[in-house]
Amino acid sequence: KPLAQVLINTQIMLNPEGRRQEFAALGIPVIQAMPYRKGDAAAWTVDPQGVALMDVPFFLAQSEYAGITDIQVAAATRKADDELVAIAPQAAAVVGKALNLARLQRQANAGKNVAVFFWNYPPGEKNLSASFMNVPQSLERTLAAMKAAGYATGTPSEPELIGNLQQLLAPFYRDDRLDALLRSGLAELLPVAVYTAWLETLPAAVRQALAAKFGPPEKSSMTLRRGGETFFVIPRLKLGKVVVLPQPPRGEKWEDQEKALYHSTKAPPSHFYFAVYLWARERFKADAFVHYGTHGTQEWLPGKERGLSVYDYPMLA
Repeated sequence: KPLAQVLINTQIMLNPEGRRQEFAALGIPVIQAMPYRKGDAAAWTVDPQGVALMDVPFFLAQSEYAGITDIQVAAATRKADDELVAIAPQAAAVVGKALNLARLQRQANAGKNVAVFFWNYPPGEKNLSASFMNVPQSLERTLAAMKAAGYATGTPSEPELIGNLQQLLAPFYRDDRLDALLRSGLAELLPVAVYTAWLETLPAAVRQALAAKFGPPEKSSMTLRRGGETFFVIPRLKLGKVVVLPQPPRGEKWEDQEKALYHSTKAPPSHFYFAVYLWARERFKADAFVHYGTHGTQEWLPGKERGLSVYDYPMLA
């Protein structure tokens, strides 16, 4: 049995078929920290590509074929001597991912918290279709398989899921549904003050973009006031240590642009979008996110084409 629990690869990927067999034999996760060779950290920061097209075959395509996941740029080329120098936040993200993967391998499935975000496309309160995927039927089977694998989850039937998931979607399309959702036990509260404190840790450009488009967080249609304090209302179905959440709309109800925003690579997501992911990370303490559907909206958020920065919108979520 290997002594290592995670492998971080830093090299280009040659002989991917051979590496694929070796990684399978090791039986541990393999992630990748790659360099930016076109310039220093400042040059990479403003490069919309993130990873040069010529580097895609060896650092991305063949690596993914070999079984490597979570490929991140972690270093750039110093101008003075062409030496590779770590980009501190990027390198920290790689190490953090590796430590989390190692921890999860030691943890029993019964102790893992899993957040499942289901994508709803085409939009609509009654739809429950992730672009031609039958979400309730598929989720019924997935939850049953997770329970069989030892995860601490409930296993509601397809009709039960339909009723509950439609209730979770209702506030995105109708007013005055937040209190009812809370009374039904289908939502959590996240203080806007907690979200604002997290927001203050983000780069100024991100904060300014969100403020310009959406105003202050308190303006969100997914907030209400209780005891003199403003809260985000987070729709969720709690099933033991598994929670099922609708992936939040990228915009606000007043924009009436949900479908147009699905694949936009320019429009920032709303305060509520980030608040839902923040709740899943910090309050629910999710060990893993599952984006459930043909795909979702997170991957289309503004940022580099490849080799994302930890400050790009998809990584912030």
